[in-house]
Amino acid sequence: MLELRIFTQGNFTVAAVIAAIAQISMVDVEFILPLYLQNARGLSATNSGLALLPGAALMFFLAPISGSLVAKNKGRQAVLFGITVMTISTLGLTFIGLTTPIWVVVALYALRNVGLTFAMMPAGTMGMHSLTPELISHGSAGNNVVRQVGAAIGTAVLVSVLQSVSMNDAPKTALLHTDKAAYAHGIHQALVSGSHAALIVATAIGAVGIVCALFLKNPVTHQQEKAA
Repeated sequence: MLELRIFTQGNFTVAAVIAAIAQISMVDVEFILPLYLQNARGLSATNSGLALLPGAALMFFLAPISGSLVAKNKGRQAVLFGITVMTISTLGLTFIGLTTPIWVVVALYALRNVGLTFAMMPAGTMGMHSLTPELISHGSAGNNVVRQVGAAIGTAVLVSVLQSVSMNDAPKTALLHTDKAAYAHGIHQALVSGSHAALIVATAIGAVGIVCALFLKNPVTHQQEKAA
């Protein structure tokens, strides 16, 4: 059903891995941050969603710019910039705590989405440009499979890390009967610790993406082929 020859094209495989890493970061951080904002910081679901809105708006407005960079044969530079910004901003999120101003979280999330915009779409487009016409349809399917499988595995791993660390750091149930306020604070702090651990893993995955981006090549245009 799927022509596996697409993965013999080095540039396509590298681009697919980068797109999968970007997808993992997008899905996982968007799972972790609402938990942090609602359960640890006490925001309502509506306010939690509004906190993530600026980042989504930035992706909408910057998408045409990232696409134009690919058209100008600067896709590799865009992907390397994007995956680096995404990784650094994810690392920044590992320092959030119970007293971090919400605007700092909003700014880091928005910056991370800037990186995602310049990493995800250009990587997918460059990968498709590396294939011959008869493999394009298989490349589209293969790219989607890699991204979805990567996101599923990444989410499972990071949620497991978050849950494991949070449970280990949670206060004893006996504290609930003696000091409810301390118990609630301990639960919130445990969730923050779990979020930190999951985000550190996400940062490490992003670092792998930076290394992959170094091996990405800009596709040869028709004008360059004629000149050659």
